[in-house]
Amino acid sequence: MRETSTSGVIRSGLIRSGLIRSGAIRSAAVEGRESVPAASVPSMSVPAVSLPSQSVPAESLPYERLSEGVDAARGSETVSYQASESVLFAYNESVLLPAAGETLDAILADARAKGFNGPVKVEGHTDDTGPDAGNQALSEARARAVADHLTRHGVPADRITVVGHGEAIPAHPNDSEENRARNRRVVIDFTQD
Repeated sequence: MRETSTSGVIRSGLIRSGLIRSGAIRSAAVEGRESVPAASVPSMSVPAVSLPSQSVPAESLPYERLSEGVDAARGSETVSYQASESVLFAYNESVLLPAAGETLDAILADARAKGFNGPVKVEGHTDDTGPDAGNQALSEARARAVADHLTRHGVPADRITVVGHGEAIPAHPNDSEENRARNRRVVIDFTQD
């Protein structure tokens, strides 16, 4: 491709062999003080470049309270429910509490009513108390218990993916008992079919 610059504006010939010529961008931005028009940049791989993970605090995401201990964040194609440990399980246990069935049924009814009837992902999370291996096993067992309940209530097992994250993805810093309790959760993502 050919690089063309008229009155400091970069034309569509900007991209050459997958690379943007930085001198052309500088001349367009400085010489004419005009904006650079939209350009399509092909995907490229840059070896040895690492981007740190980013964490967005849960309270900064748009959500609605479905019930006590259960929040829902809706997107255009997915809805994500976060249920705290206290509404589903006893501390350090993976057997659903008797009242947990009502909570999970409400989540399922809400997802169905909104048309989210595609694949489902169930993720278990713990705090940082106890050994890593124990937390991993507990998060997997809790996610499995929730998935089993959903299967018994009409969600085909082949639509459900179960993942345990242990303590690896805290929603809040594990720096207080309150935050540790907030990290002990199950997240259920429903996708539109």
